[in-house]
Amino acid sequence: MRRVTFPHMGNYFHAFEGLVRDLGCEPVLPEATNKKTVELGVQHSPEFICFPCKINIGNLLDGVERGADSVLMFASRGECRMRYYAALQRKILDELGKDIDFFIFDAKNFLKQFKKLSNKNFVQILLAAIPFWRRTKLVEYIEDLGYKYRPRAVIGGEVTKIQKECFTFVKYVHTARSFKFAKQKVNQRFSMIAQKPIGNSVTRVGIVGEIYSLLEPFVNQEIEKILGNLGIEVHKKLRLSSFITHGLPWNKRREIKTAWPYLKFRVGGHGRASVADALGYHKKGFDGVVHIAVFGCMPEVTVRPILAKISQEKNFPIMSLSVDEHSGKAGIQTRVEAFVDLVKGKRILEINGKISNLNVGKMANFKF
Repeated sequence: MRRVTFPHMGNYFHAFEGLVRDLGCEPVLPEATNKKTVELGVQHSPEFICFPCKINIGNLLDGVERGADSVLMFASRGECRMRYYAALQRKILDELGKDIDFFIFDAKNFLKQFKKLSNKNFVQILLAAIPFWRRTKLVEYIEDLGYKYRPRAVIGGEVTKIQKECFTFVKYVHTARSFKFAKQKVNQRFSMIAQKPIGNSVTRVGIVGEIYSLLEPFVNQEIEKILGNLGIEVHKKLRLSSFITHGLPWNKRREIKTAWPYLKFRVGGHGRASVADALGYHKKGFDGVVHIAVFGCMPEVTVRPILAKISQEKNFPIMSLSVDEHSGKAGIQTRVEAFVDLVKGKRILEINGKISNLNVGKMANFKF
């Protein structure tokens, strides 16, 4: 039986662990991304490669040290440098003397690669994908409840504690019945949280940007928790499930149509999605947007001036944050607090009808 490791990506490791097991392999989980992971990845990576690639290398080396003999890694086909991650990671592990089998898959060859990994037939692989999808949706459901309850919770830290407990339910999800039962258990646990009497008057902020920096808490310095603890309800459209379904024609057409007034061509990665999602949040009446990008990420750097233009033209607060291995939580906290003060101030002025002569968009176009 193969012992398979894979990069850590937020709370989705619960879903990937089950997928590897359903494919007939033993999952070897790397430690949750931390400072040691980053130091290990930076030590063995080219200096100017993307921050997520450095973290992935740290994850894989950790997994190999824990006994993995195979690596499962995704590769993109677009303009983003992610398409080179797997090849670079394999070369680095080879140079370090690690005899590891790599299974590199993308949207077009995943059936072939999963078959090589597991020796299962195509029907069995597709059947394994169904519980993986259910686990993914449960992870996102738990996260969404956290975004909703955190700004309303009376006791600080209670939401995080309950989320951690609920994530343990994910590994037991396989059938539709078990998925439904797990959701009921999750709802039951969250319903026990004492809430402030603020109803739907809470300030709402959307988060857009490069997918890995959105999904991995260590990379974004747990910005969802920071915002939630400051009384902000967070929303995040780009998730693993939306990434998987992004290739569907109607989803692509919707994104292109939404971004078209400001961006008429592909820029790679999730650049166009960042523009489309920011415009979508404005249309839905959100109070602001936080744009997170890995330092040096060309697609996100390309769309940053476009987001600044949207902010100014629509009088809509958008803050851009760049993150890398040198980012610190204290610095992010300070910048987010300033942004939240601005967003809440704008909301109060709007409620009092005094916003007409104040262009908050220009004030909110932070770049860090």
